[in-house]
Amino acid sequence: MNEMKSLEIKNLSLWIKEDIQLLDNINYSLPLGSVLAILGFSGSGKTVLTKSILGFMPYQQGTVTIDNKKLSHSVEKNSTTHKISVAFQNDALFDSMNVMENICFAIHQHNPAISTSKAIKITKSNITAVNLSDNILQKYPAELSGGMRKRIAILRAMVTNPKVAIFDEPTTGLDPITANQIKNLLAYYLKSNKTTGLIVTHDLHVMSGVATHVILMKSGRLIWKGTPERFSNSNHPTIVEFRNCTRYIT
Repeated sequence: MNEMKSLEIKNLSLWIKEDIQLLDNINYSLPLGSVLAILGFSGSGKTVLTKSILGFMPYQQGTVTIDNKKLSHSVEKNSTTHKISVAFQNDALFDSMNVMENICFAIHQHNPAISTSKAIKITKSNITAVNLSDNILQKYPAELSGGMRKRIAILRAMVTNPKVAIFDEPTTGLDPITANQIKNLLAYYLKSNKTTGLIVTHDLHVMSGVATHVILMKSGRLIWKGTPERFSNSNHPTIVEFRNCTRYIT
């Protein structure tokens, strides 16, 4: 029996200004409910790949499918039709909205038919899942710590029950204790909801503690794929260099 695929990337290439290639013939299939860690040094194409999947950076060649349905170059269509959500590295919370409004906005974006009262109910029933209390819902992003903002960003991405959730450097800039809490939160959410996850990260503890699959990118190319265990034991020169240069968070 063929393994059901949730996310399939075929021959994906992207150029800017016609002669600068950012992605070079990416091919990868990720089984439903798996979590993929996307690793690589800065400028390797990790974030470009996820932005291409989301629709922020239209690619000129190739296809991306989720459950055999082809994605478009429209961010809005991909979020509503294909149920893709994202938590950006900088959290991307709206400074003019409080926490409740930020989360309700995401719910409405993914499902415009949901009433405001139901969106509020969904938000209130899920806030404790990210180890935050109800009184934070009326606070604004500027009033929150970095760890709180990360939790809200994760909740905003997961509360819509996406098929695919993308997280860009979820532990960057956090102290070791908070980073470990965020890692555990990601693992819990993705596993309990059986959500397919894509995590762009430099944090090898996120890779080993959350991911089921790993790819390594370099100069816009996918140069290695495997499991976290294989990555940790590999003698591939770029992997060895990456492990030596990457600080483990404890």
